[in-house]
Amino acid sequence: MRELLTYLKGLTNAAERRADSNWVYVLSLGNWIEEGSSISYIETVEKKRRYYHPVGPQGGWPVEPPTYIAFRYDGKLQSIHYIEKCETTTNVGSRIPEIADGEHDPILLYYLGPAFRPDHEVLTGNKILRATRFGACSIRC
Repeated sequence: MRELLTYLKGLTNAAERRADSNWVYVLSLGNWIEEGSSISYIETVEKKRRYYHPVGPQGGWPVEPPTYIAFRYDGKLQSIHYIEKCETTTNVGSRIPEIADGEHDPILLYYLGPAFRPDHEVLTGNKILRATRFGACSIRC
């Protein structure tokens, strides 16, 4: 019975996947550290393989977690990650010890897969990639 339930759950999850599940959210990261923290946003991605943002849609943040997320800093695309897991929390510091501990508005916390790193500067048309959302096939790597 458990095997059947596991199989049916897999079918349900596959059926619920959105047609645009290959969207990549490209975000620009800063190297600054929030007050009370000991790790920058870039280090959070690079060392902890985590990223977080307010629960959308205010500020243009996604309401549903994307499938992929990419990070841009130092003037170029640095990495693309599959989002392995996502959770909502009101205390990021309870999940990442280097982040200031304390309650705040709900945050989406992403657990990132291994980085895919382009071996050349990634362009979109005639422009360098900027913080935005793209279909996975729109990014020439």
